Amino acid sequence: AAMLVGMQRLRAGAVRAFGSLAARAQTQSMQPKVSSTRFLHHRCFSSSSVPMSRISTFGAVNSMAPRGFMAVPTLWASPMPMAATKLGLVSWEQTRGMRHRQKKDRLNRPYDRRMAMLRNMATDLIMFERIKTTVARAKALRRVADQMVTLAKEGTLLARRRVGGFLRTGESISKLFLELAPRYASRNGGYTRVVRCIDARKGDNADVAWIEYIDREGELRSCKPPVDRLPYSKRIKIAETAGDQSLVEYYKKLQEQVVEATSKRVQSLAEKKIVVKDFREIQARRKQRAEEREKSLEAIAK
Repeated sequence: AAMLVGMQRLRAGAVRAFGSLAARAQTQSMQPKVSSTRFLHHRCFSSSSVPMSRISTFGAVNSMAPRGFMAVPTLWASPMPMAATKLGLVSWEQTRGMRHRQKKDRLNRPYDRRMAMLRNMATDLIMFERIKTTVARAKALRRVADQMVTLAKEGTLLARRRVGGFLRTGESISKLFLELAPRYASRNGGYTRVVRCIDARKGDNADVAWIEYIDREGELRSCKPPVDRLPYSKRIKIAETAGDQSLVEYYKKLQEQVVEATSKRVQSLAEKKIVVKDFREIQARRKQRAEEREKSLEAIAK
């Protein structure tokens, strides 16, 4: 009750201070308006739909709330319709949260140019299995290269189409499905390695690194063997060391559920696997047919 009384007094003073503006907004909100769907979407979901939301008695609450709608009484929210209540003018205010975990490797390029560069680099990395680039680009490429191998290990028609929509050449697609996927069949992630160079690049002094696929001939350093470990095994050991039997049983149940779900997924993917043809052999046959055709034409001309 005390909080409501304080709120009412605060709103009364604010309404007196901004009386003309509030009255104008209230009269505008009472007028019937015909709005399109796009206009309503902009008013409701745009980040600029509430330009004066800082003049709010619940501004601290609104600034900490996640993005979306929140039933918070506000003094002034210009674009949204307002209604008079006992507490003053109340409106539905769009709240905006902080932009946590939105950092990406932009590489000083817009989206289309960045993706074009990553596509070219991923194609070259699959073909040569080791390339030299800057450290920032290598770290951004490592995520893409690991995703390509994961898709190739699925071996489904959808995975083939997704890989074909990203890589540039048919030779790289064939090598990914026929060579790299069988090589990493027993390894769950971590297919690439980034090794920094000692000397920086001449000209701009940028940090340079090698990025390569592991577990192959001629790699920069030997890789560790793949770990064959069930999920939650570490947590089960910690619980056994602590002597908490209930926690051990809980993690074992989770382990059984994950293993069962994984086996079902592997079985479903095995049923959907397709045979990927070697584009290099197809290209060689095409070249051979073209040479034979040229020879036959030359023989006819003679």
